[in-house]
Formats: sequence, structure tokens, C-alpha cells
Amino acid sequence: MGHEAGSPAIEAIHLAAVGALGHEFLEELAGRLSRRVPVPCRIRHAVAEVDRQRLPGRDQADADRLLASLEAGAAAAEAAVVGVTDLDLGIPVFTFVFGRARESYRR
Repeated sequence: MGHEAGSPAIEAIHLAAVGALGHEFLEELAGRLSRRVPVPCRIRHAVAEVDRQRLPGRDQADADRLLASLEAGAAAAEAAVVGVTDLDLGIPVFTFVFGRARESYRR
């Protein structure tokens, strides 16, 4: 994986379950990703308290709040954290969200 001058290289991808995904699913995903990317893929702890991260009046998880939870639990700046979920995601202005990302997040 390439990186810009001055920014640290990504040394690992950390997969975090968001919701009720099984450990076996994450193990298989980590194995498949490890064979396709030049860095190791590891499984991290799951994001807790998903029920508190619902959008008001909608049966959807708030993608922005979940992203913030993943960032708050990031162990190392050199790792890319990827949340994996089977939840229906949304944000206040969109009812359908397939994912959210933030590049170069630093605490």
C-alpha cells in the first residue's frame, strides 16, 4: 500500500465486528484479505453499545457514530481500522449508506 511522503505507512489492517457478526466470518475475511494485500489483517474487539448508536426515529445504525467509535478504539496509528457489519446503516441526511471512511485519522 502506498502512502504520501511524511505520513506513516499502514502496517496492518484491523477488522472490527460491528454488531453480531460471528468470529468465524471475521477469521475467513481476515485470511482472504491477508492473501490479497501486502500487510497482515488482524481481528480486533467488537464495537460495543451499537444499540445506543441508532438514528432517532429510524431502525438504522448511525454510520458516523459507529465510525467515531472505531476511531476512539484505534490501537495504533500505523493500522487501518475497518469495521465490518451486517447492520442497516444510515446518516441523518441519507437513509442508505454502504460505508463511511475517514482518511488519515489521527488522535
